[in-house]
Amino acid sequence: ILEKILHDITIKGITTGYIHEPARTGKTAIYIDFIRHYFHYLRDELHLGKRVFIIVPSVILMSQIPDEIEKFFPQVSIGAYYGWEKNLHADVVVMTYASFNKLVEKGTIRPENKECLILDEAHEALSDLRQDLIGRFTQSIRLGGTATSELWDERTVEALLQHQYHRMSILQAVEYGLIAPYHVIYVLTDTDLS
Repeated sequence: ILEKILHDITIKGITTGYIHEPARTGKTAIYIDFIRHYFHYLRDELHLGKRVFIIVPSVILMSQIPDEIEKFFPQVSIGAYYGWEKNLHADVVVMTYASFNKLVEKGTIRPENKECLILDEAHEALSDLRQDLIGRFTQSIRLGGTATSELWDERTVEALLQHQYHRMSILQAVEYGLIAPYHVIYVLTDTDLS
């Protein structure tokens, strides 16, 4: 998966895209591997910014990602930006979409710095404001991950990130042993649930 992403970025010049996989199948591991490559050669080869921003929908998710990065790639400094911590000087900064919105609107994070954006739960970036702010980073690598690429109101991750780097269905995840097998039981009832 990572090889395809790196090929699409370095050879085809496709620097905006997303991964669609079921929950708990390894998107965070792909992010970490990608960050390793970003700091080892992508950043210099493509003349990109010095930081990677990982943007998540909630503070709860903010605590999980730094631990995983430290475990597998301890060479980078990791910071967070939210209510309790305001560290924007680390190599990798984890923040919520709400914090990202505020920092871009204030000019603290600027598109012209070409810093990498990793959009965890990228379907959470589909509000009009978030799409507008993320859309300003045309010279940055924008990598999203989602298990829900289409929303009920016709908004899609593809409309925001344009290119699907990789897709794995639930059935494929079961076949690969990444998630538990399941059985569907369909029951008809006369019960009115309204």
